[in-house]
Amino acid sequence: MSAASDPVQKATDAADEAASDDKQGRRSARVVLMDIGKRSAEFIRDGAGDIYAVVKDGGPRRVWPLRSRAFRRHLLRRAMAEMGAPPGSDALAAALDGLEATADTEAERAEVHQRIAHCDGRIFVDLGDDAWRAVEISPAGWRILETPPVYFVRRQGMRTLPEPARGGDLGELFEHLPAGLDGRSRKLVAGWLIQAFWRGPYAALLVEGEAGAGKSTLCRRLVRLVDPRKPELKRPPRHETQIFVQAAHGHVLAYDNLSGLPVWLSDTLCAVATGGGDERRRLYTDDDVVAADVCRPLLLNGIDSIASRGDLRDRALRVELAAIPDVVRRDQTGLDVAFEAALPRLLGAVFDALAEGLRNHATVRLDRLPRMADAARFVAACEPTLRPELHGFVDAVFELRDSYASEAVESDAFAREIVGLMRERDTWNGTAGELLAPLNTRVTEDVRERKTWPQTPRAASGRLRRIAGDLRRLAEGAIEVEFVREGHDRRRTISLRAAPEVGESSSTTSAPSAYRPH
Repeated sequence: MSAASDPVQKATDAADEAASDDKQGRRSARVVLMDIGKRSAEFIRDGAGDIYAVVKDGGPRRVWPLRSRAFRRHLLRRAMAEMGAPPGSDALAAALDGLEATADTEAERAEVHQRIAHCDGRIFVDLGDDAWRAVEISPAGWRILETPPVYFVRRQGMRTLPEPARGGDLGELFEHLPAGLDGRSRKLVAGWLIQAFWRGPYAALLVEGEAGAGKSTLCRRLVRLVDPRKPELKRPPRHETQIFVQAAHGHVLAYDNLSGLPVWLSDTLCAVATGGGDERRRLYTDDDVVAADVCRPLLLNGIDSIASRGDLRDRALRVELAAIPDVVRRDQTGLDVAFEAALPRLLGAVFDALAEGLRNHATVRLDRLPRMADAARFVAACEPTLRPELHGFVDAVFELRDSYASEAVESDAFAREIVGLMRERDTWNGTAGELLAPLNTRVTEDVRERKTWPQTPRAASGRLRRIAGDLRRLAEGAIEVEFVREGHDRRRTISLRAAPEVGESSSTTSAPSAYRPH
């Protein structure tokens, strides 16, 4: 190893340089930069070990990653004022190394948040403005704070939220969204918007409709209300690492114009919605690992059915937009101007709902809960501040779930034949092979030869496990599926049972799961 690349030799040379500077009554640029950093900032470390500079130099408190461009510019500006000339890049790099080494052992641990934070029963929302203000939402209401008690970091591309105004009505939002939203879809959109400010896991919002129905407009409006940034909508990702990187740099993940989801993408989006992580090497030349552990609200739009796999469907709220006739289509610029004017009122209405939810959440009771149960309970707790037509989020979720089940069974030949088999009897018991045999006789040779038709008992068992939830949720002719082991040899068998009582208790016929404070 040459002396020029030896880190020990570099440190020795730097120490010799500093000592020489001190003897001559001068300070090196590196020493000046380090001194500025220590005088103008405090340093904290988050749970992942990343170091942040908390800068307070006469202005608002700012939080930047130590290696960020913003903190580098801060050091350079102050150094130029003191030295009369900009320091060199080598001096800046050495100063950052020194500050990082010091902070690595001395910095206090603290949580660092992006856009939204939860602390001591309150919600904090970073407005993203130059004054670094945030909104505090508590059971007593909401207010704007000059210096919030939590640390917010700003990432590249983050945009400003407007200062919220009081007296707004969240129902006004739908005057600025595409008109082709039915009553259930409006409840789901309002529910997604509210739960995006809650802590995860989150339900994903799937926006579907033909070209020109306003899918991208709807998604942009929602991003603008929660976590505006550039770009507002992203192109479909090509690798799961890309998703985790994007999630680590923003609160909402919004993908535009999806056309079906490959298995890896569907699984990764599920992990992001419920909480998941990714690890990768920082550089190909070292062994440092960068970890991303994220949980984010998702917005996905596309023309055809986006979520075909049950895991994502169970975590999704789907809304379908009707086509906009040309005779009623309006100028986009005018629509955007009107929406921007309404934003302060709409944001204030969201914060009113969140405060109501914080007051009621501990006591709200529901007859039944869907997936993402905590978020669903919180949305229900917020509903008293909403227009009556936006009440009933949980029932809308169950109605959607039943609709998903019917569509999934109808589009799956294997599932359809299971339903057909059970229309002829109340129960069926046997092995996967004994089930596959009669099903094979019910379909044509063309169907049996398709890749989607299970060819072996093992494949049939796996497929049945995937569709068991949809069969159980059918509003008519619901079927209970149970896998058991019987006998001394512990033979694996399948039990199918017609369960009309499940269909009768579906959301289309049951009493509403309304909010009931206790």
